[in-house]
Amino acid sequence: DSGAADESLFIGTDSGSSVTDGNSNVAIGYKALEDLTTGDDVVAIGSEAGLQSTGTDGAVFIGTRAGKTVTDAINAVYIGFEAGEINTDSGAVFVGYKAGKNIPSGRDCTYIGSFAGQGGTTSQSGDFNVGVGAFALVGIKSGDDNTCVGKRSGAGITDGNENTCLGSESGTSITTGDQNVCIGYRAGENPKTINDCIFIGTD
Repeated sequence: DSGAADESLFIGTDSGSSVTDGNSNVAIGYKALEDLTTGDDVVAIGSEAGLQSTGTDGAVFIGTRAGKTVTDAINAVYIGFEAGEINTDSGAVFVGYKAGKNIPSGRDCTYIGSFAGQGGTTSQSGDFNVGVGAFALVGIKSGDDNTCVGKRSGAGITDGNENTCLGSESGTSITTGDQNVCIGYRAGENPKTINDCIFIGTD
């Protein structure tokens, strides 16, 4: 029973049921965009996708519970089962099974791959991080400006900042270290809190 919703499509029980002044929205699935009231240009496909989104604009939620508790993230993309389930910041791109699942805040972060940037069970707040690959930056907490590409790259980084890890399992042991560069399979595998180091090559 959506109100003034122009050029919009709602399919599924309670999908888009709270819209009062939202335009060009698409919600398909049980409770998809159920709480949306005034957002425009939002796409939600999947059971409970974007369920609690209220004033979001230009966001995409695809997958069961993708961005479920997101309230006002602008121009964000959540694709995958529970991807970005509790995220609230703008500019997020979370693609993959549980990608960014436990990240409530984190500006302009990009996590692509299963469990990429999933975060722990405590509050996460890291900004401007990029994790590409299964389990890349999976343990991130408050670390900022990290770039990790490859399976499990930077998987141990929690509060470390400005680290670059390129290669499968590169920089997996770094936790709070800053400004390290790890290039190659398992490069920089052992250091945890070391800073300003460069590791190139296997192991």
